[in-house]
Amino acid sequence: MEFPIGRGPVGKHGAVLARGEVPRGVLRQLWAENLRLRGSSWGRGVSDSMQPLIAEGDGVLVERAQGEGIGLGDIVVFSRSGQVIIHRVLGRRRVGGREYFLEKGDHNFWAGVVPASDVVGRVRAIEISGKMVPLTSRPARLLQYLLALYSYLTWRWWAIGER
Repeated sequence: MEFPIGRGPVGKHGAVLARGEVPRGVLRQLWAENLRLRGSSWGRGVSDSMQPLIAEGDGVLVERAQGEGIGLGDIVVFSRSGQVIIHRVLGRRRVGGREYFLEKGDHNFWAGVVPASDVVGRVRAIEISGKMVPLTSRPARLLQYLLALYSYLTWRWWAIGER
């Protein structure tokens, strides 16, 4: 899942060509700077990779966070190949002095590894149909753990089937 940046035809460098909109890369940089300065920022999902919890079009409140304090089940925001991605943390490992997170979209079958240094924030609330749903309550944390377990098991099941 990534953040929406604009509508209209996209040029070869990711710039939106219609209606004089701001290029995607510039908007990503502005969003990241806003997050850095204010400590939190709203975005909107544009894919189904985090369904059933975050659907395409749902708003997400991202709080600045890095490796420390991020744990199993947390939904993190990180940068990969110029895209801003929202996925769930399924584990963490330290390799060669660097920390990494095992991450996966709940709706995806595959998982990936992201360096902790690439994580810019953690999703703290979701806006669904105009209502804000915080992810910090005890029931919400339990749901996060259960979805992480489900996500991990579907990934392992898929990985076994690929052999």
